[in-house]
Amino acid sequence: MTKKWISIFLISSFCFLSCGKKAEEERIRPVKIQEIGKESSEEIILEYPASIQAKQETVLSFQVAGKVENIFVNVGDFVKKGQILAKLEEQDYNLNMEANRQKFEASRAVAENAKLQFERVKTLYQNNAIAKKEYDTVLSQYKSAIAAEKANQAAFSHSQNEFQYGVLRASYDGFISKKMGEVGSVIAAGTPIFVLSSKEVSEVAIQVGSKDLEKIKLGKDFHLILDDDKTKHYPLHLKSVSSTPDMTKASYPVLLELIQQEEKNLYAGMSGTVHVVLPKENMEEIRLPISAIFEENGSFVYLYGANNRVEKREVRLGELRGNGEIQILSGLKRGEKVIVAGVATIHEGQAVKPLPPKTDTNVGNLL
Repeated sequence: MTKKWISIFLISSFCFLSCGKKAEEERIRPVKIQEIGKESSEEIILEYPASIQAKQETVLSFQVAGKVENIFVNVGDFVKKGQILAKLEEQDYNLNMEANRQKFEASRAVAENAKLQFERVKTLYQNNAIAKKEYDTVLSQYKSAIAAEKANQAAFSHSQNEFQYGVLRASYDGFISKKMGEVGSVIAAGTPIFVLSSKEVSEVAIQVGSKDLEKIKLGKDFHLILDDDKTKHYPLHLKSVSSTPDMTKASYPVLLELIQQEEKNLYAGMSGTVHVVLPKENMEEIRLPISAIFEENGSFVYLYGANNRVEKREVRLGELRGNGEIQILSGLKRGEKVIVAGVATIHEGQAVKPLPPKTDTNVGNLL
């Protein structure tokens, strides 16, 4: 009999403890939720890697073929207009120029002599002292001498230009942003040797995917943040959106212009991030804080579902956006309520309740 009562007591105690544990587990947990369709922030920000471009860029090349004898500058060097950057070997051009000079001077002497001869014959002909046939012969010789002089003068001028073209000079003040030539290389006329970038910068280049192409045009604010100095924002305005994709990057080139053209601390080639602020009323995509997403052989979120219970839902993710948010491509619809914080400490089917909205008297959603 005693054993029977002991058994009953133990069973009753176990049931009591089990019920107590169940009641503890059923404690309703407060959670932070976000309703799909209500924006999670005042502004929507798109971010794109960016590079600063010079106001003017020029590919510099020799106008004649030859062998590169000297290169006097390197990438990053600042150069002044007219400064010599590189030279071709001069020997061949010197020889050619000297030969053409001698031909020109010889033909000029012949032309001067032919002119004197013609003037003499002309006077004789006018005085009926010689026949017209003799006059015509001297006139033809004079014209030929003049033509030869002009041809040799042109050849000499061309060889002078070629000699000058063997010296490559900076066409304006700026920086050497690229160097393609090497000493000793034999080049054809027009082969790129340097890229010269003006010291003034005006444009910022980004690449935009097709899905964001129209959104960019809705931007109400654009600014650049440098990788090396994130404390300053440089305001921009949209300059152009290309309708032709860059096939190597599967995206579209977009150019933005610096509003303050006189910025002193910006140089071509610097990198940073362009922030594009979009008006929320023009956006339709669904976004959630990254903290709302968890992985279990896929990407999932917890919903605040029927009967105040947690529901698990698989979603398909898009791209990261600004403000720590991520694009949701599918799996959710507007009006649904997603738990956006503490997802690691809750489970499917758990009883929860929404935290009250943040107010001046409820700082931190604690009430």
